[in-house]
Amino acid sequence: MSHTITIRDGTLADEAHILDLFDSAIEYLPTIGSGDQWGPQLFSKQQSRQEGLSRIVTASVENQKNASPGDLFDMSRDNIPHARILVAESTPTTSGGAVVGQKGVEKGEEEDGEAPAVRVAGLAYQDFVPPNMAANEQYRPSADMINAREGKFVYVWVLVSNFRVDAERRKGGGSALLGRTIELAKAHGKKWVYVDCWTGNDRKLVQYYERQGFSLVKDFLFEKPDGSMWPGSLLELDVEKYNG
Repeated sequence: MSHTITIRDGTLADEAHILDLFDSAIEYLPTIGSGDQWGPQLFSKQQSRQEGLSRIVTASVENQKNASPGDLFDMSRDNIPHARILVAESTPTTSGGAVVGQKGVEKGEEEDGEAPAVRVAGLAYQDFVPPNMAANEQYRPSADMINAREGKFVYVWVLVSNFRVDAERRKGGGSALLGRTIELAKAHGKKWVYVDCWTGNDRKLVQYYERQGFSLVKDFLFEKPDGSMWPGSLLELDVEKYNG
């Protein structure tokens, strides 16, 4: 059975599910040699992570009230920095392209109890460099360069997939979220989209973003609170040259 990926804004009802996206990734990443990307501790076991996510989701939802679906959002409106959250859902479709669960389209035994729609990925973007990154000594020159382009960029703060569903079901969720973000940026006259990512495990994540149209700006090291170093890369996408 094929699946259709749709993108929507996050809601308050997504908060627990987004937290579980992170947990699913933390449990999965060690199986592919990427356990150091986010470490071993589940986000659901970290109160600071839970509280931070709750604030971000609430702020994103509040900002939606004054925005139409096509708006980019002014993420730091009223001097309250926050991110906009987008969610990718996968919906099973019949061979004729109809969405299972729609009126007149019955769910069959072969679907193995699949729900009509499953959250398969989440993304958050903002119009400023994350403060913890801007404070990093190695990253600061890049942060200053990006922030000098105020009003002309968006920054992908996080992209995470749901590893509790099979690979075929979640396939394309991340790409669709990035594509939607880039479309919004272009529609509102933004020139660049930025993202940073972990560079371990033979730079597989860097290569993923390069396949999405991003180009490497520079590598950097980020010192974590425990004193260990987190190797990262900053990438940018020229919106005008994007052909996704």
